[in-house]
Amino acid sequence: MRKLRLAIILPVLQCGLEGVLWYWGRHSNPSVFFLEGLGVPSATVISEGANAPAYISASLIYKLLDWLWSIRSPQQTFGPAGFELVFFLCVLGTWYVIGGWLDRRASGHDELGPPRFTARRLLFRSLLLGMGVFFLLWSFHLGTSFSENIEGASLRTWAVFLIAIPGLALTRQLRKICGGGGSSKSAEKIGAVSWPPLTNFRWFLIGVALFAAFLFCGFLTNVRGQS
Repeated sequence: MRKLRLAIILPVLQCGLEGVLWYWGRHSNPSVFFLEGLGVPSATVISEGANAPAYISASLIYKLLDWLWSIRSPQQTFGPAGFELVFFLCVLGTWYVIGGWLDRRASGHDELGPPRFTARRLLFRSLLLGMGVFFLLWSFHLGTSFSENIEGASLRTWAVFLIAIPGLALTRQLRKICGGGGSSKSAEKIGAVSWPPLTNFRWFLIGVALFAAFLFCGFLTNVRGQS
């Protein structure tokens, strides 16, 4: 029996979640209001946390298209339906990349390759680390509503994984680069520092536990602030 690939499962699940939240948001009134008086449905706020990497990808694509079409905005060019389709493609592509990366880690094929790939992986891991820091800072600028608590817990869970996993891999890679002139035995010892072998299912359980803990702490903080 073939193992199920996360590169297939995660895009399907997250696109399904995004579809449910999109339908909920389309059939509900604005319930979260910001300082500018802008009101959005709770589903939109929750979606921003659950699919935070996809929102970053969509924002970058939007800015690129906005720069290419300086007269009309991308949303005017594609229309509401076309623009939402582009966003769903961003969700699909982002989770395909994340799932493929997790599949490679689980199969042990995410080790450092030949030297020509070192700079690319160094840049990729640095970008992931920066994204994690961005999500962490973003989570501290949210309000105290129910949906914003869920968004904050999602962002902090993302931050833990995007800072810890690439951070340790980046540290290991830098130590390998700095110790490249040593003997093969010393390089082997340096490269032995790695994550304990955890399955994708255990990583999932860790993520759920972190999300629940952050969500509980957020509600507890809000209750104390209101009392």
